[in-house]
Amino acid sequence: AAIEVIGNNISNANTPGYSRQAVRLEDGIYIDSSPGQLGSGVNAAEVVRYFDEFVEAQYLTKSSEQQRWQALYENLQGVEMVLNESSADGINSALNAFWADWQTLAANPDDTSVRTALLGHADSLEQAVQAVQQDLERLQGQADDVISTEVDSINTILKTIATLNAQITVTEETGKNNANGLRDERAELVRQLAAKMDINYIDNGLGNVTITTRAGQTLVDGSNAFRLAFEAPQALDQNRYDVTLRH
Repeated sequence: AAIEVIGNNISNANTPGYSRQAVRLEDGIYIDSSPGQLGSGVNAAEVVRYFDEFVEAQYLTKSSEQQRWQALYENLQGVEMVLNESSADGINSALNAFWADWQTLAANPDDTSVRTALLGHADSLEQAVQAVQQDLERLQGQADDVISTEVDSINTILKTIATLNAQITVTEETGKNNANGLRDERAELVRQLAAKMDINYIDNGLGNVTITTRAGQTLVDGSNAFRLAFEAPQALDQNRYDVTLRH
């Protein structure tokens, strides 16, 4: 049994989510004899996995933070490109020309050429603002598509975790088998989930885990999973998006 477990560890050295395993050994039964009890060797009591819950909790927290800042960085990069004022066609250049024309017009109110130039620069400013607005709306649409896709992915993960909870409970409730493979699979899914949203993870024992949002909303409770739904604004003046929980 020990050789099999060691071979399995070596084979899965590069497998994502795999936790190193070991055989827990215990004394065999003793036989009464003269001059005393004689040991019968050693028995393989169980196969255990090395998994630190405290370290894993710290990893999940930092993974959520890293992914949140990475997403913010990537979105702000897109906004920065839209608002790039190094170009002569940017809003800043159009505004400078617009206000300069107003100053010139104030000094020469009867000059028709100055008025014409002001109208032309006003039109250029309008076009520049509209171009930026369209680009920002395009970025917003892309962000909405990403959120919608991520919500679907999260729902799949939550459902799979709930299924694994039930399988682990069935496997371990007899107390004779450790569902090491199933636990590794669930831990990998929880890491994927933490990379998509902030979560709290509570292990209730026997495979029954509870996963909630940082706000306390339940996502998974044992074999029950709750579904997230992405909803766009319900009114034109509502400048926000909601992700809601549904059973």
